[in-house]
Amino acid sequence: VKDIKDLVVVNADTVPDKIIKQSTEQAIIDATSIMEPERIKVRVDNGVIFLNGTVSYYREKKAAESIATWQKGAVGVVNNLKVLSHKSDISDANLQVILSDIISKEFPLAKNVNISVKDGIASISGEVPRLSDKYSIEEDFYPVLGIKGVIDNLTINPQLYF
Repeated sequence: VKDIKDLVVVNADTVPDKIIKQSTEQAIIDATSIMEPERIKVRVDNGVIFLNGTVSYYREKKAAESIATWQKGAVGVVNNLKVLSHKSDISDANLQVILSDIISKEFPLAKNVNISVKDGIASISGEVPRLSDKYSIEEDFYPVLGIKGVIDNLTINPQLYF
């Protein structure tokens, strides 16, 4: 492939920027996956939503972007959110808390999950209902600042649905 031409045109209802901004801010506040929504600043210019500020986790950055894309009248999203990084944030103990938080909030059907972190390598065991959950957990762990690798010992148990 030498070149890709993006000819996608977004035909969105015309919504005033002020309304798009208000709905985006409220949706971010209402999102349980965003721990400190007040740190996210929203600006809208001709239907393009600009996200600025800081978040604690990469998943919060992606959640805010996803929320913005669903807003009526939005024609684009520019995600300038920065993920905070402090030495204490990447300690093994803190990483274990962060990963446990991801499991509890994003994968409620996972059972008996044990997570340990040593030198930035996360080891995880327990049960998930689907293979896709197993892969998604690993994908969610890798972007966490400080995680160098994941040893995935999760097993699949479809009975967790019942």
